[in-house]
Amino acid sequence: MGQQGLLESFYLYLWRSIESPGIRYLARSVPAAEAMTRELMRQGYIVKVVHAATDTEYEWRQGALLPAGTPA
Repeated sequence: MGQQGLLESFYLYLWRSIESPGIRYLARSVPAAEAMTRELMRQGYIVKVVHAATDTEYEWRQGALLPAGTPA
């Protein structure tokens, strides 16, 4: 993956419960990460989203992914 691809990519870590091992997916854009997060959460998964280039964690708030700890 080139540098530009990394800048736009997000890792989605998901699992059904804290005790079970998770799976990692790669979303190559913000819209893709948001769509995948929305659907996986709807299916009952716990989802952690991390921006690949900066290692910044994102949270699902108000229908969008926002950097963790920032005001909505």
